[in-house]
Amino acid sequence: GKDTSGVLVLALSTEAQKKLKAQFESNEVKFAYTGIIRGKLEESKTLKEGQSSGKFQMDGNAGTISWKKLRVRKVSQPLNAQVPTEFITLVQFTLQISSGAETAQPEIEEQIRRGCAKQIGLALVGDSTYGERREGETLQLRATRMEFTHPVTGKKLIIEKELEF
Repeated sequence: GKDTSGVLVLALSTEAQKKLKAQFESNEVKFAYTGIIRGKLEESKTLKEGQSSGKFQMDGNAGTISWKKLRVRKVSQPLNAQVPTEFITLVQFTLQISSGAETAQPEIEEQIRRGCAKQIGLALVGDSTYGERREGETLQLRATRMEFTHPVTGKKLIIEKELEF
């Protein structure tokens, strides 16, 4: 999606690009996303009391998305603001794509967004489809980890960028 950002890999030769493309097509590349959910998990009406992790199925048996709470933080409000205290929760999403499943990046992002709203019961910050997008907000979902085999050296590579929270 246009609001999603995060780690990125580029091929520096046509041969490397072909090898990377093959890894993506065979679902050998592993991804993790990090998102910020509006609210605390304790506010969810769909989770069990004390639940801080879980998983949900992707559409069409494309795989599963596991999630776990990383941390919670209070949203700072302007002094003398007449609004209730708000919290946001940092959550990590790990994808297990089924062999042979075809999933494009926008589809994965949509499945995470929908899973947050329906399975976890809370929407991502800035998600206007399943929650609310306040003025100045963007969707808070980032690809924060990518694991793949280097197309030239054959070594396992992990690219990781922690989401600022």
